[in-house]
Amino acid sequence: MQAQTPEERLKEKRIILTTPSAPVANYVNLVRVGNLLFLSGKGPAKPDGSYITGKVGKDLTPEQGYEAARLAAISHLGIAACSCRSPHQRARS
Repeated sequence: MQAQTPEERLKEKRIILTTPSAPVANYVNLVRVGNLLFLSGKGPAKPDGSYITGKVGKDLTPEQGYEAARLAAISHLGIAACSCRSPHQRARS
């Protein structure tokens, strides 16, 4: 059995990483310190560009909270993926 790449696993699960939006003002999408990435500032954006907001149990059902967390995680994966590509791969994307 051959090991899968992260990209193959995402494709298998039908997860599409979006291109991160540009940071605004003094914010940055990530800071790299050694071999660590610190990610910040990306909330749960829906495909139409709007955001899921509210508190689970008050404004959101547990299912909506799960979807919000999933969207935020996918957004952060997209940022991490863009930062980890080689310059040659970035130019082709």
